[in-house]
Order: sequence, then C-alpha cells, then structure tokens
Amino acid sequence: GHSLRSVFATLGITGYGWLSIKNIIIGPLFIAAVWPIFALAISLYQYALKSFNVDISKGEHPVVHLFLSNASLEMVILLFVFAVIVAPIVEEIMFRGALYGWLRSRYGVFASILSSSFIFAIVHPQGMIGILPLTVIGCFLAFLREWRGSLLASITAHATVNGSILIFVLQLR
Repeated sequence: GHSLRSVFATLGITGYGWLSIKNIIIGPLFIAAVWPIFALAISLYQYALKSFNVDISKGEHPVVHLFLSNASLEMVILLFVFAVIVAPIVEEIMFRGALYGWLRSRYGVFASILSSSFIFAIVHPQGMIGILPLTVIGCFLAFLREWRGSLLASITAHATVNGSILIFVLQLR
C-alpha cells in the first residue's frame, strides 16, 4: 500500500538533481576528513592486539589473498567492480537504508547508528578481529546517512573506503 517513492524515501534513496551531485561528492570528502581518525584508531587497535599476541592476519578479508596472489587482470577488475560498485550499493541499501531506517524509527539516532554498524561488522568475513574497525566504519557511514538524509553520500563513501583499501593492497603485489 506504499508508493515506490515513499519506500525509496524510507530507504534513503533520495536527493535528485543538484542534491544528488552534492551527496555524491560529500561521500569521498567525508572519508578523506575522517581517515586520519580512523587510521589512528586502527593503529591503536593493532598495537593492542599485538600486545596480547593476537594474530591480526586472521582479520583479513578473504579477497586480500586473491589480490595478493597471481590473479589474472580480469579477476582483479571483477573483484574491484564488485568491491567498489556492487558491495557499497547493496550493503548501504541493506544496512544504512533498511536496517538503520527501521531501527531509527524505533530507537533513535545514537542506538541505531551503533547497532546497525555492529550488525554490519558481524556479517563481514573478517571475524572477531574485524568487528571493531568495521563497526567504526559503519558508524561513519551511518552518521553520513543521518546527516545527509540520503544513501548517495554513504554509498560513495563506502566505495571510497573499499577502493582505497584495494588500491593499497594492489600496491603490495
């Protein structure tokens, strides 16, 4: 009984015209602004894990091994497209669109940002080691969704995070 426009608005798929261009640009700029905070937090987290003799390599995404192996150019391009285009769109619609929107209508902003980000972290394949960094990324993305009122900014921010990490991993090859 709901119109497609109201469903899209609930999911945060809004921002037509000049607003969509603004939101697309804000995503990567926001990530560039928070990257030093994230890098510091990850460095401290890695230091803490190493001080407890935790093998942090167990927290790597399985795709990292594909990138570091002698994967073909076609495989690298396919993985890059999936990680930078498909995954951000699908995950943002699921976590910052449907889940965050539903939680926010019941529990408010702060609890919704934390809980949707924690669930986002849990479903990723990095295991327990990746929960804290992925929750932090999820919080940044949920904050961006709340601030902008649109998924466009969080989608481009998510794509920027994934693309930056993959470019870094490709440099290790």
